[in-house]
Amino acid sequence: TTPSLNILYSENPAMKLLSVGPTVSFSKNFLKGKISANTSVSFIASQRNGTWSDKTVTNSIGFNYRITKNHAVKINNSVMYTMLLTGSNSHEYKGNVTYTYTFDYIVKNKKEQVKNF
Repeated sequence: TTPSLNILYSENPAMKLLSVGPTVSFSKNFLKGKISANTSVSFIASQRNGTWSDKTVTNSIGFNYRITKNHAVKINNSVMYTMLLTGSNSHEYKGNVTYTYTFDYIVKNKKEQVKNF
């Protein structure tokens, strides 16, 4: 379990933005680290030019499967729900699937490296 506090402050000539809120994350490894699962929940309240403007709740879940030492697949999904103080709300769903190949490098000495493919 990992709790955190998110704070963002941004200012430009047209606008001042402040966003603040907590996040709680959970992760667990299975099968000696070959499979990992993670999830998080965050709540962010935003202020524009000194006026509270919206609140956002984001739920995320992800899975990682390390096929071999060099190959891995990740699946991540998140649902974001934003409540605007003007009365309108929005929902956003994001999902992705990622394949990763990792190259190995063995360092024989400080001057020479051997690539293993």
